Amino acid sequence: MVFRGNRGRVMVHAERDPAAIRDALARGAFYASSGVRLSRLEVASGKLVVGGDPASCDPPIIRFIGDHGRELARARALEAPFSLGIPGLTYVRAAVTDAPGNQAWTQPVRLPNTRQSAADAHSRLALRPLPPYPVLVSTPTTIQVSYAGLIRHVVPVADETVDVPRGSNVRDLLLAIAARHGTDVREMLFVGADQLVPNAIVLLDGTDVTHLQGLNTPLPAGGVTQVLVMNPATGGG
Repeated sequence: MVFRGNRGRVMVHAERDPAAIRDALARGAFYASSGVRLSRLEVASGKLVVGGDPASCDPPIIRFIGDHGRELARARALEAPFSLGIPGLTYVRAAVTDAPGNQAWTQPVRLPNTRQSAADAHSRLALRPLPPYPVLVSTPTTIQVSYAGLIRHVVPVADETVDVPRGSNVRDLLLAIAARHGTDVREMLFVGADQLVPNAIVLLDGTDVTHLQGLNTPLPAGGVTQVLVMNPATGGG
């Protein structure tokens, strides 16, 4: 669920049900965002793992922040892990910044407040189970994509599968395709940031998306969804 405000959003890991949303908020199963969407946020194998939006053309900057707001590590990557076994550390949270400057801020992962020696603290942290933390993982939707027309000159395959987060729309799918195949493909699909080029045709299960909701047409979450992307050749007399 996405709750839109004037300046930011609260991304909640919950079904579209008021009781489920309230429960998720009470458990801390959410993060704040001014436009960044996370594809992964979980504690696994003693590490906090954070992943950015795979549809983005540029990897985000992922920063891990600890006590007193101190930056512990940073990486420019689609996904980054941070070890939680640092002696004396009481919490870790992540801040993710994309290329346009939008940000996402996670809830803090609380750790045992250890004051013993560094060696003993590391040993105890390694043995002690971490406190429960919500797993926010976008369940992917797999789309079967076919290409025809001029776009086949820049896409090396005629057919492929593309995974996008559940709840994505046609725009998200095309951005993922452009991120996979590069700038030439993006220019054959988009005018500016979010307008389809005039000669591009996108069929969703046989229906032109311009007869649906255009780029905002949601992608079905279940079954096999087929998308045909083509740029017919045009010529003059």
